[in-house]
Amino acid sequence: KITGLAFATANRGGDHVTAYVQGPTFLASPFLVVEESEIEDPLQENPKEAKVVKEMEDALTIFDAAGCCKFMGMTLDTQEWSAIIAALTGWDFGVEEFRKTGERIYNLERAFNVREGQSRADDTLPKRLLEEPLPEGPAAGHVVNLEVLLEAYYKYRGWDEHGRPTEEKLRELGLEELIVVVHGTVSPLQEIVRRKVRELPTSGEVQSSKSEAKVTVGDKPWLDSYFIGPFKLEHTMKPYPEEN
Repeated sequence: KITGLAFATANRGGDHVTAYVQGPTFLASPFLVVEESEIEDPLQENPKEAKVVKEMEDALTIFDAAGCCKFMGMTLDTQEWSAIIAALTGWDFGVEEFRKTGERIYNLERAFNVREGQSRADDTLPKRLLEEPLPEGPAAGHVVNLEVLLEAYYKYRGWDEHGRPTEEKLRELGLEELIVVVHGTVSPLQEIVRRKVRELPTSGEVQSSKSEAKVTVGDKPWLDSYFIGPFKLEHTMKPYPEEN
């Protein structure tokens, strides 16, 4: 059941390696890079184990940033990995920095997704996993009660009921500039699109411009009416070699 939560909350879409909670769930293999990774019963929704998913996501995000194999999270603990990163970079990078950096990256990714329209409704699984009991096998009769796990996960994350990092969490992570992106009524990207749409010519203006005499741009007359989407191409090819 806990792997369902990991799939639902992965920032890049459901996958098995963002949190790689299958390791401690099915292999009974502890991940030393987090303090506690034990999953007691994979067939039960234990809200306390949502913290394991959160901490695995944070820790393994550091491995993504450093270009390390995530399986190495089983071999060395956080203190040892922090020492390796500090030695390689020359940074003052201890256990607290390791954990906070992973959490900061994960929340930054989430802020990007929120800006693009993601919400709690997207932290979900295919309908079959939520509603159709398995017909056979060790998990026969089971579905995933995702909401129980998701509620706990949001609390451990410091996210609100909509799945957004709270203002307090963003300040804690030094991401204050993202508050307006996550909690503003209009995101910067939406405002750019709205402004561009307002700048588009009306149908009357388009017809009027078509009736005017065309200006040839060098020996490439097609450039005077060339559009990229709704936007007019406003430069010539002069700075570039002829073959371009």
